[in-house]
Amino acid sequence: MTDLQLIDALRNYLWRRRYVIVLDDIWNVNAWETIKYAFPDCNCGSRIIFTTRLSNLAESIENTSHVYELQALPENEAWTLFCMKAFRGEHKAVSNNN
Repeated sequence: MTDLQLIDALRNYLWRRRYVIVLDDIWNVNAWETIKYAFPDCNCGSRIIFTTRLSNLAESIENTSHVYELQALPENEAWTLFCMKAFRGEHKAVSNNN
């Protein structure tokens, strides 16, 4: 299946449906420009969420309604969160210190 066939198939599937799409870690506008036609805007309340580390990229994407700049968690909080999710709350049994 070619890229265009895949885009067309996805567009046909999503037509007149309400959807949420998450595109994680976008690094350039060309990635969005390639696939944006796969997501029809049928006024059904659908949303597309992008994540990127590049604020200028987020602002350059057309029809962007909100750009949220998030700060990284401190290392100890990030480790605790990771352990809670990965080990079901048993983060005390695991240490990130070598």
